[in-house]
Amino acid sequence: MATTNCYCTLTELKARLGISDTTDDASLKLAMESVSRWIDQYCRRFFFVETRTRYFTPDYPDQLDVPDVLSVSASGLTTDSDGDRTYEDTWAATDYDLLPLNALLESPPRPYTRLAVTPNGSYTFPLVTKGVSILGKWSFAENIAALDTLGAAITTTTATTLTATTGTSWSAGQTVLIGSEQMHVQSVATNTITVTRGVNGTTAATALNGAAVSLYSYPMVNEACLLQCARIFARRNAPFGIAGNAELCTLLVIPKLDSDVALMLDPLRSWGGGF
Repeated sequence: MATTNCYCTLTELKARLGISDTTDDASLKLAMESVSRWIDQYCRRFFFVETRTRYFTPDYPDQLDVPDVLSVSASGLTTDSDGDRTYEDTWAATDYDLLPLNALLESPPRPYTRLAVTPNGSYTFPLVTKGVSILGKWSFAENIAALDTLGAAITTTTATTLTATTGTSWSAGQTVLIGSEQMHVQSVATNTITVTRGVNGTTAATALNGAAVSLYSYPMVNEACLLQCARIFARRNAPFGIAGNAELCTLLVIPKLDSDVALMLDPLRSWGGGF
């Protein structure tokens, strides 16, 4: 199956389980995808990075609550003052503040969750349905690091395979960034990488031989994802939810998020409107 915004990789999960063959790869990928979305639902926020336009209906003229946002694109905040769904007013960066002001300086960094009109701002938020349009980068956090370089140019926007310089650095389940394009890694065969192009609101683009490849990581939820995936995969050996044997007693496997995984994720839960 296709992997989409997974919070762990196939290589990480197989190492955790001590698996070296490819027999169970499809089942492991399914667990990775399912648990990653389970984490999103439990935390009421997501941890992958998405660029897209969202629309909002303000409650107040001077402030606007929003889901986790890391940045607003240049000229990305526009408003519709008369409700005709034409966004006539384009706000400058000096017209609003992203709040909390020091969110990105916290440890760990936090996203912005509110926009406020600046004292000398030119506009206010119109109190009409779908009155605000925001093009921005949405996520709880953004963690990227160098992964590899391209071993050959990407010459089309439709190709679904690329050539890596060091294929051993790649794994199914990764989300990578080349230029401004995000891709999901589906499989690795030596230095040939199969990907899904232009994901998370980005646009497929060409790239030069030797172009830098960056990797998105999810340090705050990675361990929780690995632990829950390993336990979900192991439950296939617990028919009818029962583990153990009559001599040593049995244990009912409860079909919910494991308690220690929940403890890891509880500090990251959003108690606002969610995503």
